[in-house]
Amino acid sequence: MSEILVAEEDCSVEWLTYLCNLIVAQGRIPDDWRSSNLRTVFKGKGDPMESGSYRAIKLLEHAMKVIEHVFERRIREKVKIDAMQQ
Repeated sequence: MSEILVAEEDCSVEWLTYLCNLIVAQGRIPDDWRSSNLRTVFKGKGDPMESGSYRAIKLLEHAMKVIEHVFERRIREKVKIDAMQQ
Protein backbone atom coordinates (compact mmCIF):
# COMPACT_ATOMS: atom_id res chain seq x y z
CA MET A 1 0.00 0.00 0.00
CA SER A 2 2.75 2.50 0.85
CA GLU A 3 4.28 2.13 -2.62
CA ILE A 4 0.91 2.95 -4.20
CA LEU A 5 0.49 6.03 -2.02
CA VAL A 6 3.92 7.31 -3.07
CA ALA A 7 3.62 6.41 -6.76
CA GLU A 8 0.18 7.95 -7.21
CA GLU A 9 0.64 10.97 -4.96
CA ASP A 10 -2.06 13.17 -6.57
CA CYS A 11 -4.68 10.42 -6.61
CA SER A 12 -3.62 9.24 -3.15
CA VAL A 13 -4.43 12.55 -1.50
CA GLU A 14 -7.88 12.63 -3.11
CA TRP A 15 -8.52 8.97 -2.24
CA LEU A 16 -7.39 9.39 1.38
CA THR A 17 -9.49 12.55 1.73
CA TYR A 18 -12.53 10.73 0.35
CA LEU A 19 -11.86 7.74 2.63
CA CYS A 20 -11.36 9.92 5.70
CA ASN A 21 -14.62 11.79 5.03
CA LEU A 22 -16.43 8.49 4.42
CA ILE A 23 -15.16 7.09 7.73
CA VAL A 24 -16.40 10.20 9.55
CA ALA A 25 -19.76 10.17 7.76
CA GLN A 26 -20.39 6.47 8.38
CA GLY A 27 -18.84 6.44 11.83
CA ARG A 28 -16.83 3.29 11.19
CA ILE A 29 -13.49 2.20 9.81
CA PRO A 30 -12.98 -0.69 7.39
CA ASP A 31 -13.17 -4.07 9.13
CA ASP A 32 -9.69 -5.18 8.11
CA TRP A 33 -8.25 -2.02 9.72
CA ARG A 34 -9.84 -2.70 13.09
CA SER A 35 -6.97 -4.87 14.23
CA SER A 36 -3.31 -4.07 14.55
CA ASN A 37 -0.25 -5.97 15.60
CA LEU A 38 1.44 -4.82 18.78
CA ARG A 39 5.13 -5.48 19.15
CA THR A 40 7.28 -4.66 22.12
CA VAL A 41 10.67 -3.07 21.56
CA PHE A 42 13.38 -2.80 24.21
CA LYS A 43 14.11 0.87 24.97
CA GLY A 44 17.82 0.14 25.28
CA LYS A 45 18.00 1.05 28.94
CA GLY A 46 16.85 -0.46 32.17
CA ASP A 47 16.40 -4.07 33.14
CA PRO A 48 15.35 -6.20 30.15
CA MET A 49 13.38 -8.40 32.55
CA GLU A 50 11.03 -5.54 33.51
CA SER A 51 8.08 -4.61 31.31
CA GLY A 52 8.72 -0.89 31.87
CA SER A 53 11.90 -1.23 29.83
CA TYR A 54 9.86 -1.85 26.68
CA ARG A 55 7.61 0.29 24.54
CA ALA A 56 4.74 -0.93 22.42
CA ILE A 57 4.80 -0.35 18.68
CA LYS A 58 1.49 -0.65 16.83
CA LEU A 59 1.75 -1.93 13.26
CA LEU A 60 -1.08 -0.59 11.09
CA GLU A 61 -2.16 -0.39 7.49
CA HIS A 62 -0.37 2.64 5.96
CA ALA A 63 -3.58 4.41 4.99
CA MET A 64 -4.87 3.95 8.53
CA LYS A 65 -1.70 5.58 9.90
CA VAL A 66 -2.36 8.63 7.74
CA ILE A 67 -6.01 8.79 8.78
CA GLU A 68 -5.14 8.39 12.49
CA HIS A 69 -2.70 11.27 12.15
CA VAL A 70 -5.37 13.45 10.50
CA PHE A 71 -7.89 12.63 13.23
CA GLU A 72 -5.34 13.26 15.98
CA ARG A 73 -4.51 16.67 14.53
CA ARG A 74 -8.21 17.57 14.24
CA ILE A 75 -8.85 16.51 17.83
CA ARG A 76 -5.83 18.43 19.13
CA GLU A 77 -7.14 21.57 17.40
CA LYS A 78 -10.43 21.25 19.35
CA VAL A 79 -9.18 20.02 22.73
CA LYS A 80 -6.89 21.94 25.04
CA ILE A 81 -4.03 19.71 26.12
CA ASP A 82 -2.02 20.49 29.21
CA ALA A 83 1.78 20.62 28.79
CA MET A 84 2.07 17.60 31.11
CA GLN A 85 -0.07 15.51 28.73
CA GLN A 86 2.06 16.03 25.64
